[in-house]
Order: sequence, then structure tokens, then C-alpha cells
Amino acid sequence: MKIDTLYTPEGINFVCVKEDGELMGYVNLVLVHNPVKSKYYGLIESLYVNMKYRRKKIATKLLEELMYKATELGCYKVIATSRFEREYVHKLYEKYGMKKWGYEFRLDL
Repeated sequence: MKIDTLYTPEGINFVCVKEDGELMGYVNLVLVHNPVKSKYYGLIESLYVNMKYRRKKIATKLLEELMYKATELGCYKVIATSRFEREYVHKLYEKYGMKKWGYEFRLDL
């Protein structure tokens, strides 16, 4: 399984694609600068695995790549958001040492 790293102005995308071009999964790392700390933190955005490839450790591999890159870039923390009903995602994040920290407040525009 190969994971491609794509750099964009918005952040870094990690994409897992089969040899035939079918998308297996992806996750985005958005870098946010904290001017008080003069450091960046990472925001995990859009962790997705195609239904056909779930339970095959693709999300795990994508998160491993993301965490490695965030550490390499000197991020002082990584934040992930997830809806309440996605307990399976919460367990995956907790596997990586992430803790439930607070609430996300949102306004759709």
C-alpha cells in the first residue's frame, strides 16, 4: 500500500490510491500558525476511507504518515474533530494518544 503526499497552499494531503487509480482513502493535515507560541499545530481534516477498503488498516497507515509529518514539521500539537456518533473514529484517535478535550462549535455558511 503506497501513500502519496501532496502539498497544497492549505496544507498537506495524504492519499492512498490503488495501482489502478481507485481512491482507497485520504486525510488532510492543515497547518495553523499560533502567533503566541510562534509555532504551528496540525488540524486533522477529512479522514476518509472508501467503504470497500475499511477494516484494512488504511486509516491507521494514513494517520501514521500524518503524525510523522506533523512531528517532522515541529507541530506542538495535533487536533482532530469528529461528530459525536463516530465512536469508531474516536477509538482510532485515542489509539494514537489523543484525548477528548472539548467541544467543536460550528456555523455552516
